[in-house]
Amino acid sequence: MSLPPGEPTFNLMPPLPAARPVIAARAARAGRPRSAQAEAAILAAAIELLLEHGFEAMSIGQLAARAGVGKATIYRRWSSKLEVVIAALAQLSPPPPAVDTGSTVGDLLELISRRVADMTRTGRHLLIPRLTAELRNNPELRDPLVEKVVAPGLAPVRAIFERGIERGELRADLDPDLAVDLVAGPFIYRLVRGAELDQILDDAPSVIAAVMKGIGR
Repeated sequence: MSLPPGEPTFNLMPPLPAARPVIAARAARAGRPRSAQAEAAILAAAIELLLEHGFEAMSIGQLAARAGVGKATIYRRWSSKLEVVIAALAQLSPPPPAVDTGSTVGDLLELISRRVADMTRTGRHLLIPRLTAELRNNPELRDPLVEKVVAPGLAPVRAIFERGIERGELRADLDPDLAVDLVAGPFIYRLVRGAELDQILDDAPSVIAAVMKGIGR
């Protein structure tokens, strides 16, 4: 498998000049223009500082300076640095549209292809190694990150397995949450170790085939 043709790419690593348009485009869909512009700048700054310095070293003052706004502008929207970071991550990682190709394998491969295309466009996969380290050092991140970012992102995968059980493709006693872990784990591991997105996409059929041997009927 290969990346869909024509997908623009950019890198979220510092100084991240291209990160702002992606977040700005999403934030500008609602709200007054000036408000949306300020919010987009703050969310983009949060992603940049998270990559550059980590959550612990970030401050509201740094966020304000990087975004070009006053601290009061930030506090009108969020009560803490944690809330800003979670909002930025959620904005950068919206849940993908539902996938239903008619088969579990087809659904999984299509969803993976869409996810990789989105990572290629936004560069958000570069956050995964940083977030893995941050969760160990900052446990207060864990619950809101899981609730606002991780769980919504994995919900479509769980839905695929639930449909597979209903179709009779998968074992009736299959735990959908365990199946999600079996699929997500190998890809997250590859991202943490710095694998190229093209390679992750090429490996997808083999990974899915191995999982299906254990959970298929």
